[in-house]
Amino acid sequence: MASTYDTIIEQGATWTRTFLCQKADGTAVDLYGATARMQVRPTITSETILLSATFKIDPLAGSILATITPEDSAAVNITLLDQGKVTENGVTAKGGLAVYDLELVLPTTPESVVRLVQGRVLISPEVTR
Repeated sequence: MASTYDTIIEQGATWTRTFLCQKADGTAVDLYGATARMQVRPTITSETILLSATFKIDPLAGSILATITPEDSAAVNITLLDQGKVTENGVTAKGGLAVYDLELVLPTTPESVVRLVQGRVLISPEVTR
């Protein structure tokens, strides 16, 4: 079952998060050959993709670095999103609400997909453009 993690993306800024894949004993999951994918959408059922992340995977450390560029985050029209607030690491921000999930694609036959994390995204509006 996917973990739940709400996050804040600042419009017009680079967003990065590192996700660690660990076994129950705390050792890293070997991610050799794995790929990742992540999409941000206005709602779970929406066909509209607001943002997608790119990834750097460290297979031996079991880490996935997700990045969204400032150009991509600036292009989101937050006036089309429901407004709300989200708290991440003790910081609460207000802005446009969306949802996301991060999936890990394992190099098995047939391909195996694991949803690692899911949650709400708050897109905090940019002032300086």
